[in-house]
Amino acid sequence: MREQLIKLLQIHNLEELGINIKIPIELYVDKIINFSTVIPYFKEGKLMAFISYYNNDSLKDNSFLTMILVAKEFQGKGIGKLLLELSIKDVMHDGFKRYGLEVLKSNKKAIALYTAKGFVQKEEKGDVLLMEKSLHNG
Repeated sequence: MREQLIKLLQIHNLEELGINIKIPIELYVDKIINFSTVIPYFKEGKLMAFISYYNNDSLKDNSFLTMILVAKEFQGKGIGKLLLELSIKDVMHDGFKRYGLEVLKSNKKAIALYTAKGFVQKEEKGDVLLMEKSLHNG
């Protein structure tokens, strides 16, 4: 899956597409494979989307969405929403209190999705919004 993640990110790593990875893609992919949970979405054996999030805080306080990417030709079909919902269920099941993320201010579609799923803006840092969802367990 590593090579497919690299290829998908190389195609979509453009700020106008809502992604702005500043380190080499290969290093980024190795980091998420080794330290985060990755849920892929395949169509006919080809990686078309994925979500990556950190749920390794031993205190179960903060989980963090690091990346959600849907190939351009599959956008608008509910795949991103599905992946986000799966990740929310997972971090809630694991007992986390909060789920955070950073999103480019220019990525209006992502902001609308996150807002619809209960994320609220916590802070603004330059061209990035910090958003967070409180998770209520039990």
